[in-house]
Amino acid sequence: MNHRTIYAIIIAAFFIIACAIHFFGPYNIFSAISAGNLAGNDEIKEQLDGEIQAIK
Repeated sequence: MNHRTIYAIIIAAFFIIACAIHFFGPYNIFSAISAGNLAGNDEIKEQLDGEIQAIK
């Protein structure tokens, strides 16, 4: 096998594992990094000095 085939297999395996963790795991990373959830994060509020006006 050449290097491209090996890289393609590794990338596909990583993608399948990431999807499996997302769908079957208890933690949903896509909802955790949404804008609304980030605005409620205390560390981010502290860094912005509470100057969050609106989130679209």
